[in-house]
Amino acid sequence: MPKVTMMVAIQAGNVHEAADEVAVADLLGKLLQEGTATMSATQLAERVARMGGTLNISVGADQTSLWASCLSEYAPEMAALLAEVVQRPALPASEVPRLKTDLKRQMALARAQPGVQARQKFTGAIYGSHPYGRPLPTDAQLDALTLERAQNFYKTQYGAQRTSLYVAGRFEAPALRQAITAAWASFPQGPAPHIEIVKPVAKADMLSQDRPNAPQSTIVVGLPVIDPTNPDYIRLRVMNSLLGGSFGSRITRNIREDKGYTYSPYSYLETHYRTGNWTQNADVTTADTYNSLREIMNEVERLQKTPPSADEPEGHSEL
Repeated sequence: MPKVTMMVAIQAGNVHEAADEVAVADLLGKLLQEGTATMSATQLAERVARMGGTLNISVGADQTSLWASCLSEYAPEMAALLAEVVQRPALPASEVPRLKTDLKRQMALARAQPGVQARQKFTGAIYGSHPYGRPLPTDAQLDALTLERAQNFYKTQYGAQRTSLYVAGRFEAPALRQAITAAWASFPQGPAPHIEIVKPVAKADMLSQDRPNAPQSTIVVGLPVIDPTNPDYIRLRVMNSLLGGSFGSRITRNIREDKGYTYSPYSYLETHYRTGNWTQNADVTTADTYNSLREIMNEVERLQKTPPSADEPEGHSEL
């Protein structure tokens, strides 16, 4: 396909927020989509569309990411456009109330989900007061956010030293490299990359939250694990796929296919800077909560004690 995809990764996320400015990175991410010094939000969207492309901005715990795609012939123009979005954002004050209302709605919907509730208990237990363990922002915390706080976060957290640009697809490398260099050369260095490394709590614990008369129980079983810099991380990925991270995994076969306790159990690895965690997640029939937990732990112990057969990994496409 004659298309190109670009990602701008800026090491400025929720982990960089102060305790009194929770979600300011999210507000800033939304403001970046509201135009630049030379284009309104509508003009920005129209320009991206004329390139046969898309532009999305997402904010995570460790970084803010801008994802863009376009037809190959517009790759240099898209590189320049991304640079303008990052380096010359409009940050219009008029849009802040609307964007904060959107954030409130999103957080309210998320807090109502049993899976989010359970996950927050888990991350709070292993990461404590570190930003990775913070609960979702309240309405009061979102009300406290201002344009000035978003501008200050931009000034103190954004910069060339924390920014990387990745390109994949079909493109003329010399022309695109020249366009990228020209567009990003003037970006101030800004702060050095930094994320406070957290030491997760690794001890047995059981946390619960009662939901009277709920037809299902939400289970999150997990623990801290190694991060991608560890030479054993690929082995961990293989383990996850065998245990619960694929449709044909052992836990899925056990509690979904064989027992019928749940419809869509899954396990996954969440990675952060120099840390990570593994969790098995399942919404199970309330009456089978204990049985589900027992079978999950049985499968964990079975994989610890009995290695997989030589052909078992071949059935997992994720590997």
